[in-house]
Amino acid sequence: MFLNVVVKHWGALLRQPSVRSIGIFALSGLLAACNSDDKNDSVASTATSGSSTAQSQTINGNETPVADPQNETPVADPQEVKQISITGGAIKGVIENGVVRIFSIESEAGLYRKSPTPLGYAERTDANGQFNISISAGNIDGVVVEITADAATRMTCDVVNGCGVDQQGNLIGFGQTFALNNDFILEAAYSGLQEENALILYVTPLTHLAVSYAKGQTDGLSERNIGAAYALVEDTLKLSKGSLQLPPPDLTKLDSYNALSGDELQYAIMSASFLAMVNMPDWGSVDEVINSAAVRFTQSGGLPDENGGVVSEVTLDDLFYQASDIASDLQATVNNEQIIVELISVESSTDMYYQEVSSVYVDNSAPAQGAGNTQKNDSAGADMAGDEKQDVIVPPAPSIAVEEPAKLLTIASHPGSVVVDVNERAQLSVVVQGEGDIHYQWRKDGVELVGENASTLSFNSVALNDSGVYDVIVSNEAGQVPSLSATLAVEELTYTAQLSWSIPTARQDGSMLALNDIAGYVVVYGTEPENLSSKLLVDGAQTTNYPFENLDPTKTYYFKIATLDVNDIQGEFSDVVSKSFL
Repeated sequence: MFLNVVVKHWGALLRQPSVRSIGIFALSGLLAACNSDDKNDSVASTATSGSSTAQSQTINGNETPVADPQNETPVADPQEVKQISITGGAIKGVIENGVVRIFSIESEAGLYRKSPTPLGYAERTDANGQFNISISAGNIDGVVVEITADAATRMTCDVVNGCGVDQQGNLIGFGQTFALNNDFILEAAYSGLQEENALILYVTPLTHLAVSYAKGQTDGLSERNIGAAYALVEDTLKLSKGSLQLPPPDLTKLDSYNALSGDELQYAIMSASFLAMVNMPDWGSVDEVINSAAVRFTQSGGLPDENGGVVSEVTLDDLFYQASDIASDLQATVNNEQIIVELISVESSTDMYYQEVSSVYVDNSAPAQGAGNTQKNDSAGADMAGDEKQDVIVPPAPSIAVEEPAKLLTIASHPGSVVVDVNERAQLSVVVQGEGDIHYQWRKDGVELVGENASTLSFNSVALNDSGVYDVIVSNEAGQVPSLSATLAVEELTYTAQLSWSIPTARQDGSMLALNDIAGYVVVYGTEPENLSSKLLVDGAQTTNYPFENLDPTKTYYFKIATLDVNDIQGEFSDVVSKSFL
């Protein structure tokens, strides 16, 4: 039996872990193969040094007391800045990959307002719309949580009869996701942060109405105004006190909950009714609906009962009508009897509220809202028509050059996940569209990589500890946008010799050797050709290969094989074959 060694690299095919493999085949002659791969790149890994720096910064940030050389009295620890974890979700239908920013509420001359710059880096919501951001509170007592959208953001349709149509004109069905406009925004606010160690805050169209109203008050986002605005929204939309602090459930996955209260369901359904409005001809997108409602709520502290027909408006009768329909339709999507009972209750209550505000159930002889304004406008037009026409020379308005502010950047291409062997090259890149001075800051597992400020993060020779989740914060004068996360998986190389042979058909004396006479094979091997001290028994006549794993790539291995018959008689060994990896 003759053996030969050839090299075959399977790293591109197998990833659990990466494999270098050699095969031994039944060919005439003895060949020693050598395969050299450039796996010892001497260039230092940029990402490795970046990660180490970030780690040392974290360690160095935990300062310890030092002795005063004058009196050897320890210097007091600097006062630690309070860290607060802000968790919650963006729910108007689940909002996935929404851009989350935390802003402090500042006081200036008695006006409480949202700070112009966010605290820390922007983050993104996960697939369930959830977020978790830790901030250094310091002396901050109030915050605004802002959710915006970009090309990567998706909202889930939580209206059973659909959420309008997409850009291709296709109906957006229940449970499907769809893109949002870049001017989409939702906000929630909280004051009293110094009394908290952690904060849970949900961001919905209803919290956005409250924040918009509080901003419009004389002293702005004060603690009193925020509390009053939340209570006003709850009262306007007939929600129980404290409902806006509840976690609104995902209406597309109600069977995943063991139980839900009527308040939780009514909160989620009233939020969904804003999205259901896009099925009406007056509205093109959910952000139009929410923004219109926020403006009206800011101006008047409420929403009109009905639309007088003059302009497109978000009205209470439309919201309650949609909410009642949603509650009714959802009953057919759920198997949980407790939740069905609560949905029936929500349907009944929202239908009752609809009846209270709709003119269908009041005296139809009363003048329709808005009719007086229309008549007044017509009279004003008639008066103007009766005036004599006069030639009036109007001087041209002075030309004033106004510099437009920079617009927020758009990420055209996010970093993609990479799987790579240890010591190989790799890179993660981002492509950004926008104006102004663009800055980049790469992060690994949420920790800033010092000095990694280019659009591409390059690894000349990756190490095992470079494995992790990476993203990049891109920013200009208008603000910052986080990319989607990408995983870099670095896999350790293992070296495997795949020993293969042909089944012998004759004994050493030339007599025929039947297959059923073969019990198996004996393989001896080692790293010295004259001392093959390791021995392996391979059972089965039809077994013709065996892998030798976790070999040392710095050594040469030698193999020879013999047949073992059913009478435990061993044949002569084959010639020795060898393999070196370097």
